[in-house]
Amino acid sequence: MRFDQLGLWAVAVGTDVRGLWYAAFSDDVRFALVPGVGEVPPAELQRWVLVHLLSPVVALAALGVGWAATKPPRASGPRRSIVTPTSDPHG
Repeated sequence: MRFDQLGLWAVAVGTDVRGLWYAAFSDDVRFALVPGVGEVPPAELQRWVLVHLLSPVVALAALGVGWAATKPPRASGPRRSIVTPTSDPHG
């Protein structure tokens, strides 16, 4: 039969993560077909699915840490006004 193989072609992360997760971690899938590479074993597919799903989280965490490290330190204690109080002209 012509359509007896299922190939993952252009799976968009964010719209079809469930299908990619199922293909990587299901016992029903024995291998995946990747254009230009051929068969990819489940262990390799699992590794790259995890890399692609976790890399945005790691990148956002690194950006957050970098942003927090570059912020100037906050002064402790009450704020003081630069302007000195003068006598009230209306009083």
